[in-house]
This record gives sequence, C-alpha cells and structure tokens, in this order.
Amino acid sequence: MSSGSDRRQRGNPISVAVIGINRADYTVGYEGERHYKTDGSARQPNPASEAVEVERRIDHELRPVYDEIIILRYLARNEPPFQFDWHQGTKVEEEYAAAMIRILAEYEARH
Repeated sequence: MSSGSDRRQRGNPISVAVIGINRADYTVGYEGERHYKTDGSARQPNPASEAVEVERRIDHELRPVYDEIIILRYLARNEPPFQFDWHQGTKVEEEYAAAMIRILAEYEARH
C-alpha cells in the first residue's frame, strides 16, 4: 500500500470542481446601513436571474479545464429564517451520483 505522498508523485490527478449555485428568487443586498431585496432587474439581479449565465460560463470556461464539474443548485435566502433547500433536489442527487460514478470510472482507468 502506498502513502498519500506516493499518490501525489504519480502525477495523474483527477481534477474535480464542486460549485454551488444559488437559484433563490431573491436575496437581501447590504450596503452599509442600507438593505434591499433584489428584484431581478439589471441593477438588482437576484440569484435565479443570474444562475443561467453562471452555468453558461462554467460550461464555456471551466468544463475544458476539469475532468468533472459537480454543480449543486440550491435555494437560499440571507434573511431570517434563513431558508435552504435544494433546487430540484432529486435532479441534484442524480447528477451528483452520476458524477461520482464517472469519477470512480476515471480513477479505475488511470490506476
């Protein structure tokens, strides 16, 4: 059995990015004493309105760089009661499981 340092020296790592994307309908912006709910406008974009562009940029800029990208889509607001839930929870679980299987298969192929 090899040590962790031996594995790093072999030099064929699997690169994985885990990215969380908030898809909430609004959050609260804070600027000093001023606070406001985002409304989805160009001046006050909310997470849901930005999520599509964020994922497009991930596909364009990061997919070529990583062996696997895991996107965890969630709904979270930054005000009491600080609600959190998965956006399309079943889909998140299925995509995560599929990514783990692909990573394992890649690991097996490399070793």
